[in-house]
Amino acid sequence: DSPPGAAAIRVGEQVAIWSQSSQRWIQGEVVSLQSDTIVVQYCQPNGAPVQKALPLGHKHLRRNGPQRSSTATAARRLTIARSPCDGGSRCPQRFDQGHLAAFAHPFDPDYAQLCAWAGRQPELPTLWNLFAWLDANGTKKICRRELENAVPLLSRLQGHPLHLSEQTWEALDEDGNGAVSFSEFAQWAGPRLGLPLGADHLLKRTGASTAG
Repeated sequence: DSPPGAAAIRVGEQVAIWSQSSQRWIQGEVVSLQSDTIVVQYCQPNGAPVQKALPLGHKHLRRNGPQRSSTATAARRLTIARSPCDGGSRCPQRFDQGHLAAFAHPFDPDYAQLCAWAGRQPELPTLWNLFAWLDANGTKKICRRELENAVPLLSRLQGHPLHLSEQTWEALDEDGNGAVSFSEFAQWAGPRLGLPLGADHLLKRTGASTAG
């Protein structure tokens, strides 16, 4: 990455701008060029748009690398001003639409890239973490309403629409108790989503109990 120069910078180009308040680079877009000044638009963590003017070549402004194609530019727009959420798949604010717009979470398409930009280790996309995300009330069970709310996410992860029919629910809720345990969820979702189990801690706990 390098500071943009007058010979190369263009309106619409994706750049990184340094935020003094949050002490990190934030993705933004060049919205205008005014003489020797670049005006960049980006979003605050709360989603509010902000414009900032900086001189060409300023150390707090850098390019994201070659603008190879309009496809590459469009892809970068997914990541403007979003930060990875500290709560991950256990985020207590995952029903707040404003929070979801401002912060990326595991299973969001831009999550891994944002973690890389922020220098953070991303939470792995596993069945266990997905189950934790869907388990809205923390009961270690998924009720039908929680699963219905997750249909858009599950459809995206499996690559085609999911239809939560009565037959699908019965296949999930094998014991018929009206809720889906992690074991039931993993047996159903594993072959469909291709995610690793991610429950080594449970296996170790089970092994220790058996040994005892």
